[in-house]
Amino acid sequence: MVHRFVISFLAFLAMQAASPLSAQTLKPPGPLTIERVADDLYMVSGEGGNVAVLVTDEGVILVDDMFDRNHADILAQVASVTDQPIAYVASGGYGHTLGVSIALSYLPAQHSGIGTELEVEILGDRRPARVAAQPLYDPENERLLG
Repeated sequence: MVHRFVISFLAFLAMQAASPLSAQTLKPPGPLTIERVADDLYMVSGEGGNVAVLVTDEGVILVDDMFDRNHADILAQVASVTDQPIAYVASGGYGHTLGVSIALSYLPAQHSGIGTELEVEILGDRRPARVAAQPLYDPENERLLG
């Protein structure tokens, strides 16, 4: 009997604590704008974040720092300046165990085959890149040790 009361009381407290959260609504997306920064480089701004938009002959490269609720408006802003497909860079960094730079991205299907040679622009410099199979992993640590 005591256990049932404790469990019921804890469930009551949990419901009371959660009720303000369930009453809240998600924030609607705010207005976004796009402006040209240089030649083929644009910036989508609003909602406290920015999205870099680089238009190339092979597609649009995005570096996104906004919320998922802004997805449709980001696409609309990009479409207002180009009809190129979007190649979305989600993350990038140096793979210390592999000894190479790594970028995770979404590519147009025609450019996504394993081994496809591409170029990635990093701080204004175009660098060669190649689509690789996942996972990018060096299980024997040969590069680190060798």
